[in-house]
Amino acid sequence: EIYTIADVIQLQKPTIQAMCHSVPVKKPFKVGGFTVTALPVKHDVPCAAFVIQHKELGTLVFATDTYGFKYRIPANHWMLECNYVDDILQDHIDAGDVPESQRQRLLQSHMELQTTKAVLTGNDLTQCRTILLIHLSTENSYQQRVVSEIEKATGKLTYAAYAGLEITL
Repeated sequence: EIYTIADVIQLQKPTIQAMCHSVPVKKPFKVGGFTVTALPVKHDVPCAAFVIQHKELGTLVFATDTYGFKYRIPANHWMLECNYVDDILQDHIDAGDVPESQRQRLLQSHMELQTTKAVLTGNDLTQCRTILLIHLSTENSYQQRVVSEIEKATGKLTYAAYAGLEITL
């Protein structure tokens, strides 16, 4: 089963739509023991971030496929996009490996390292226990660098997602 906003469901094939549940925007709803709030975010197609609350987990913010996150949420856990690093992307553009048009698309679709830092440091991280960076570009970011820079900026334990990663919350 898929829980998402109506705008996302409308873009899916009928076979996928049959598995979808439309959720309200900015209004909490229950799924099992979780309370979830969908928040609209900016991307080049309709997309939502989610604030997920559970009595044992606390509050988790999940935001990917967006170039920013304007909300202020005191969360225990963050799963946040950190897709690319601008100077790495520029090096690839200068080398002719990446077209300049890709930068223009990324500016309107994905979060850059400095934006990820700003989102996190602009929020109350007092109760934050973990940060998981998601949706990293293989070519235009370096896992160790983004983890290091986010940890330095926030003072919080930070991971970069990879296949098979398990984190005990």
